[in-house]
Amino acid sequence: MGGKEEVMEILKSNDLTASEIESELDMSLESVKTYLQRLKKEKMIKPTTKRGREIVWSTESGEVNGNFKEAVELLKFYNDMFKKNYKALIEIKPIVEKVKKNKDKFNRIEELVNFV
Repeated sequence: MGGKEEVMEILKSNDLTASEIESELDMSLESVKTYLQRLKKEKMIKPTTKRGREIVWSTESGEVNGNFKEAVELLKFYNDMFKKNYKALIEIKPIVEKVKKNKDKFNRIEELVNFV
């Protein structure tokens, strides 16, 4: 895992300042600040408040986190829909196979019905 990923990972569990991240990751303060600025530019994190003179960084209020939550909700919706419909699709499969097998008969019935 690279430095930027390490900073992001630690911010997922706690809102921290650059110096707190420095001590947690045993990384230079300059490196931490560089990674924080890159993550901010990528909208992965956002400054939330100040602790003393230092900025407290968080993933919770970043735009990406909001978009991520929306994506997760959408995936949950499709997953639920798939689970509900999968059983019905399995039950319909033999019917579809019969229709395919007897396609000519069904076409003939359709012609007769349309004729009347």
